[in-house]
Amino acid sequence: MLRLRDLPIKRKLILINTLTSIVALLVASAAFISYEVITFRQKMTRDLEILAKIIATNSTAALMFNDKKGAEEILAALSAQSHIRIACVYSSDAKEFAKYVNPTVSIDCPDQPLKNGHSFGADGFSLFQGIYFDKERTGTIYLDSDLEELRTRLKRDGGIGVLVLS
Repeated sequence: MLRLRDLPIKRKLILINTLTSIVALLVASAAFISYEVITFRQKMTRDLEILAKIIATNSTAALMFNDKKGAEEILAALSAQSHIRIACVYSSDAKEFAKYVNPTVSIDCPDQPLKNGHSFGADGFSLFQGIYFDKERTGTIYLDSDLEELRTRLKRDGGIGVLVLS
């Protein structure tokens, strides 16, 4: 086996240039994937906040008139969003009022709503948002989404990175 010091200078220069190029491509790929994850999370947060506001606006009357069936019909429209795993509407006294569960999952709503906000977990994204009528909180909406779209994008980007490096 040849040692590095035994190689001719021409081979050493080729090796240095090749290693430098590989490191640069790996750093660029890591930066690209990091950017993809950050922008995807921002987009997902914005999209689910908008969806929660729409549901909250449409659920206000159902909460005010104690129309559980109406609230469930509103939540049933979430079946068009395949990534939504579960959605819950809580009344102003923090009790579960209505829910939608994607038939492909077996999870349940949290026992009580949390403060307004969102969080990313290893397997999903959760969002709590208040439902208001005339600046008075009449309830809370909870949305939980999977991260399958992010996983798909990362697999695709990883495949592209492997193709570029090979």
